[in-house]
Amino acid sequence: MSIEPGKELLWKYAMDQCSEQEVAFVETWIHSSEENYMEFERIKLYMQNNNAEMDTKEQIKQAEIAEDIKFSVKNYALPILLILIVLLLFGLFYFIKN
Repeated sequence: MSIEPGKELLWKYAMDQCSEQEVAFVETWIHSSEENYMEFERIKLYMQNNNAEMDTKEQIKQAEIAEDIKFSVKNYALPILLILIVLLLFGLFYFIKN
C-alpha cells in the first residue's frame, strides 16, 4: 500500500503551485496506477469546468457593468445637453445685448 497525496496536494498540483518535491511525489502517484490517473483527471476536469463557469460569471458581470454605464450615460446625457444649450443661449443673449 502506497502513501497517497491528500486532495489538497492534488488541487495544489493541478494549479501549478507545488514545490519540486511535491510535483515529483504527485506525478509518481498519478503514474503508479490507472485509478490514480483517473482520480487526478476528475480533479482537472472539475477545475476546468469550475474555471469556465467563473469566466462566464465574470463575463456576465462585465456585461452588466457596461450596461449600467450605458444606462447612466443615457440618463445624464440629455440633462447635461439641455444645460449646455441653456448656457449657450444665455451667453448668446448676453453677447447680443451688449
